[in-house]
Amino acid sequence: MIDFKTKNGSPNVVYALVKFTEVGAEVGAQVGAEVGAEIIKHKHKQKQVGNSGELFPPDQPPKKKPPKPKVEFIPPTAEEVKEYFRDKLPDWELQADIFYNHFSGLGWKTATGAKVERWDSRANLWIIEKKQQDNGKTENQAQRQNNRDADKAAKARNLLDEYAAIEQGSNAISHQGEIPDL
Repeated sequence: MIDFKTKNGSPNVVYALVKFTEVGAEVGAQVGAEVGAEIIKHKHKQKQVGNSGELFPPDQPPKKKPPKPKVEFIPPTAEEVKEYFRDKLPDWELQADIFYNHFSGLGWKTATGAKVERWDSRANLWIIEKKQQDNGKTENQAQRQNNRDADKAAKARNLLDEYAAIEQGSNAISHQGEIPDL
């Protein structure tokens, strides 16, 4: 026996069967009586308009968005750049001048030739890069100073060891010419 179910629970549904036999007629009569639907006999399936016969029809191509109107780039003035750099770096005035002269000299293009569209984002990159360079310099300077201090301490220990050996009388003759003036 075939069990028919409706999609939306609607009693007025039309069913189409590919093969309709005597058993199908009895079942169809029962279903028609129970659901109140009209059963139509067809030897072939009907195709719906716009149905390609595929189980999963291909998706429609996405609609293209309208292009955004391009805003013309207006280069900033030196004063605008200085105002933007204010208090963001220790030497903000110098860096603002360097930034302005760099990009105005390039015609407000990057080193690769691409047009600068937002000078403020380029200024942020400039500021971040300068801060990183400054942090790297101070760390390197501190490391070099620590290395110098360690070298001085090692030299001092060596001198003390040599002087101690001289005072004990061992190797006094060999060290006479090597004693530095203090």
